This record gives sequence, structure tokens and C-alpha cells, in this order.
Amino acid sequence: MSAVLGYIQDCLGSCYICTMIKFLFAIAFCVCLFSSCVKDLQIDKQNPPGTGKPDSTETKSTIVAVGGAAQTDTVGNELINAVVLKINEPGSKLNKFFVKIFQETLCNGDSVAERTITNGDQISYKWRLNSKPGVQTLNFKIFDSNNNAIDSLKITATAISPAPGWHVASCTVPDNLYVNTFAIQSTGRLLVGYPGTWRPQYSDDNGVSWHSFKYSDIAYTNKIITGPNDEIYIAANNNSVYYSENGNKWEELTLGGYKYETCRDIALLPNGKLLYTSIGGGIFIRDKKNDPFVEIHASDKYKSMDFYYQASLANGDIYFRQISNFVPRLVKLDHNTLKVEDVTNLPVTYTNTFYVDDKGNWYVGGYNKVSASAELYRSDNNGITWNKLFSYAYSASFYDTSIFNFSKQVDGNYYFEIDAEYFKTADLKNFQKINMKVNSYSGQYVVAPNGNLVLSTFPRAISYLVQ
Repeated sequence: MSAVLGYIQDCLGSCYICTMIKFLFAIAFCVCLFSSCVKDLQIDKQNPPGTGKPDSTETKSTIVAVGGAAQTDTVGNELINAVVLKINEPGSKLNKFFVKIFQETLCNGDSVAERTITNGDQISYKWRLNSKPGVQTLNFKIFDSNNNAIDSLKITATAISPAPGWHVASCTVPDNLYVNTFAIQSTGRLLVGYPGTWRPQYSDDNGVSWHSFKYSDIAYTNKIITGPNDEIYIAANNNSVYYSENGNKWEELTLGGYKYETCRDIALLPNGKLLYTSIGGGIFIRDKKNDPFVEIHASDKYKSMDFYYQASLANGDIYFRQISNFVPRLVKLDHNTLKVEDVTNLPVTYTNTFYVDDKGNWYVGGYNKVSASAELYRSDNNGITWNKLFSYAYSASFYDTSIFNFSKQVDGNYYFEIDAEYFKTADLKNFQKINMKVNSYSGQYVVAPNGNLVLSTFPRAISYLVQ
């Protein structure tokens, strides 16, 4: 019996030892498992899911720049070298990808261009800088056929402010199209109108870049003017006059029975009345908004005559440059008789510009057949006597040389054009010839608030001179 009890005690002791061993082993296993979990957690913290950082066994979609990065150019310019990118996704079963290119512009807001690219190939993109000096960014995003974003890349370029001299404006209409009209608002916004179906545009950066107004009806713009509250009037060559308070919403003004009188010119008179002239010689005036236009001069009385508004006097007389059979002359609409009369006692043979300043002084410019020169005169007594200010013989011209578009601009200088040359003066005594390194086309110009001379040029529609 005692032997049996001893055997049992030995077995119990042995089981106790086994149990202790198993218990210690379990504890060691848990410690190892916990250490492994902690290590895994640390790895996840360093590289959590969704970061797009695959390990060495995974493939990575890649879009890389192989040319055109880190360039420097003037604001508004198209970079000399195209930005060239290549896409390579090793091991991909896809062959076609879609690249969307985002660039911040001042033409029509943020623009998006799309390109289709085959795996392993390159794409080329011509990048035009906007008008903000500093570092600019071009963003590329690549998508698969299900429009899932795969990769992206950013390219930068440095835009510098324009140096003194001539520059080509950006975001304008295509080449070989000239400008019909410029205007400026009190805010400094510049306005421009073109012939044909191209919409008028505006610039908020002194003519560096241009935006298109959003509307569908206005085209064939002959003249743009602004009112005292920056409202805009447009004379359009599609038989209409348009009005807008801010350029966002437009309304066609009621012309009544004169709807088919194609508009040539438009002016807001000092007394607040709106005037427009039609192709063929019609003159129409409206007293105030929503009033009907009244025909002052019928277009069927004279053939092949166009009236271009020049100035108004305090007594109500309105002066026009009239073109008849290509011959210009100065006429006035008498405020008493409402008849069109020739202006006589002028010192030039052909009158191409007439201007009245805020002091009531008259300026007339044109061509003097006697001296065979372009000449500019001023009168301090309403045209009774004239003083010559400037004379210029343009020997390279094959036709009569004349002075056009005499006006005072926001920089305080007077400007005018003689054929393809431009002049300015601050005191009407010393005249500076502007260095022309561009080809002037139609002669239209405006000076921006910062002093840029914005000009209609050829073959590019608009250029600007940093003076």
C-alpha cells in the first residue's frame, strides 16, 4: 500500500512540473506575440495604409518630367520650351491613361486640358504663364480608364515682371485680327472690341492678359464706351446697341423702327443723352434709358457717309469726323437747327481728329496739303484762330500723312498716331516719338493705369509697352 501511495505522489509531482513548464511556455509565447504586434503597429504608424508608398514587391505608377521644368520667363509669355512628361507603370496591364493638366490662368479662370497617353510614351504641353509674378505651378494628374487617380506631378516656373519695352499680350483673339475699339473704366479695367464674331474682352492687369465676357449675342463690335458709373455701352455691327451695368448681364437697347440701322459709332453726351450713328449716315439720340431713339439725321439722305463722334461743346453742338468716298472732314450737328454743317476755317486740308479738353480748348489734327505734312493745331477761341503745335513729314508713306486719334490719357500725357508711328507729349511743346518695335495695325490704343501703352498690333492682336 505504501508503494502505491509513493507512486501516486511521484506522478503528482511530475504533473506539477509539467504544468509549470507549460505555464511558463505560454507566458513566453504571449510575450513574443505581444512584441511582434507592437513592432507591426510601429511599422503601420510609419507607413499607414493608403499613403501610396508600396514596398519593393509592388509596382508604382510613375509620371516624370523629362523636359521643360524650372523655366523662367516674363508674365503672360508662353514658355520657350514645352513641358514634356513621360508615364511608365511597370507591370501594368493597362495601356491607355488619361492625363488632366490644371493651370491657373487669367484668361478664363482655372483651365483644364486633357491628353490621352499610352504607357511608356511622352506628352508635350505648351505652358503660358499668367500675369502674377513669382513661382507658378502646373499640375498633372493621371487617371485610368475608370477615372481613378493613379499619380500626379507638379511642375513650377518662375514668372518675372515685364521689363521696359514691348510685350505681346496673352489670352487675346487669334493672330491676324485687329482691334476696333478700346475703353477704360474708373476701376482701371480695360475693355477691347474686335471685328467679326469675336467677343469683346477685358483686362484687369494693365493689358497683360485678357478675359472674354460671357454672353452669346454680341459680336462685330465697332465701339465700346463707359458711363460715369462704369456702365458699358457697345455699338455692334449686327444691328444692335447693348448695355450692361457690370459686364455680367447684358440687354439689347430698344431701337424702335431703327433696329436695322447697323451701328457705326456710339457716345454718351455730357447731358446724359445716348447717341449712336449708323452705317450710311444716320444719327440717333435717346434722352434717357428706356426712351425711344429719335432720328436726327436720316441715313437715306446721303450715301456712303459715316459719322464718327469726336466731341461735344457746352452749348450742345456735336462734332463728327465724317468720311465720304474716303475723304475725311469735320462737321457739326447744330444744337438749334439739328442740321449737319461743315466746319470751316480749319488749318488742315483733311481732318482726321478733333478734341476738346476740359478747359474748352480745341485741337484739330490731320493732313495739310500745302505743306504735305501731318499737322496738329490748337484754338483758344472756338476755332477763330489756330496755333500750330506740331508738324511731321512722313517720307516713307505712299499716301497722305495725317494725324489720328489725338487724346489725353490717364497718365496725363497727350497721345496721337501718324500712320504707323506714335507720339506723346505732356506740355504740348515737347513731343516724344515712341520707339516702335511692333507693327501697328489699326491705330487704336489706350493707356493703362500703370502707364502701359496698350496697342492694336499685327500679327498679334494686342501688344503693350512698359514705359
